[in-house]
Amino acid sequence: MLTLAAEAGNPDRPFVFGSSSKITLAGSGVAFLGGSAANVDWWVARLVARNIGPDKVNHLRHARFLRDADGLAGHMRRHREIIAPKFAVVQRVLAEFADTPGCPGRTRPAGTSSR
Repeated sequence: MLTLAAEAGNPDRPFVFGSSSKITLAGSGVAFLGGSAANVDWWVARLVARNIGPDKVNHLRHARFLRDADGLAGHMRRHREIIAPKFAVVQRVLAEFADTPGCPGRTRPAGTSSR
């Protein structure tokens, strides 16, 4: 998104937020922010009035557990192994009802998986 915004001449439009809390232990993940250099500078300038959060031990646990981008990718692959069969069942059931009169239309998102 950041690259597309910059290419369109609007590098300061998007802020991208994320968190690892829902992929490990809810409420104890590490959050992150992405944006143009100007947006990140603006955001950091506003952090001076904040305090350190209470859950630094869980942040350390996440850093040690995930280690790096490869560790995160491996963890997400394991999530896919658990969740993909469940999504397949939902897709199969939805496909069975696709031609039912009065059934609303649907699409099948392609996602951005890096299998």
